[in-house]
Amino acid sequence: MRCLPLQRLIVSAIVSVGILGAEGRHAAAQPSLILSQVSGAPGTRVTFSGSLAAGGSDVAAVQGDITFDPLAVPIAGAAVGNPFCGLNPGLSEHWQGVFSLPLAGCSDGTCNILRAIVLPLQQGPILALPQVTQLFTCDIDIAPDAMLDTYPLSLSRVRFGDPEGLNIDGAGVGGSVDVVAAATPTPSPSPSPTATPTPRPCAGDCNGDRDVPINELIAIVNIALGNLPLSSCGAGDVSGNGEITIDEILQAVNVALAGCPAP
Repeated sequence: MRCLPLQRLIVSAIVSVGILGAEGRHAAAQPSLILSQVSGAPGTRVTFSGSLAAGGSDVAAVQGDITFDPLAVPIAGAAVGNPFCGLNPGLSEHWQGVFSLPLAGCSDGTCNILRAIVLPLQQGPILALPQVTQLFTCDIDIAPDAMLDTYPLSLSRVRFGDPEGLNIDGAGVGGSVDVVAAATPTPSPSPSPTATPTPRPCAGDCNGDRDVPINELIAIVNIALGNLPLSSCGAGDVSGNGEITIDEILQAVNVALAGCPAP
């Protein structure tokens, strides 16, 4: 734990006394300590926050006891007496966060209460916290065998202190941890196979080499005259009607002169 100058310790002690029971009372609107609602699947870690809504009051320090289910949604590190909580970094210049397990001897996996305190550290005049701000965050390790359900994060012993060390009446708003089923990963769609383009027909190309030499032209003419079967050069029958006509012979001649069309 970091050692504080004597002046800072005195200031913190004065404000702590105010939080825990000074006689003075502040007449401003009630501030609130608000815990967030979070959700996660069994076996995962989630983070909840505690935030201040000052309601117009000058709040310099905050305390609250957070009750949680130590079996289903334990605060990370609580089982070994070192809760994984931290002060909002934006407040660290002027405030400190203290997070402890107030029940003596509970650091054996049965701890179910966390005490969170935010205290001023300033030298000189004590500043009020921002009217609306996140004070701290804590991690929760959802048990792998936790039932799918909503587990409350309850608040008690909520206290607020002003810059003079006087109590301010306020309220606590609890949060919750919703344990939900793990999301089923959506399989990535398999890419559709790219269709191989079908080559455009090449009139008269008897052997499929994309060329029509003279011998294939002669074969086409003989098929048209009935001297050869159509099976000798099916490519000559461009229309697919079972015979080779004069126009199909002319198409084959054009291919022989200009080449087959591009696929």
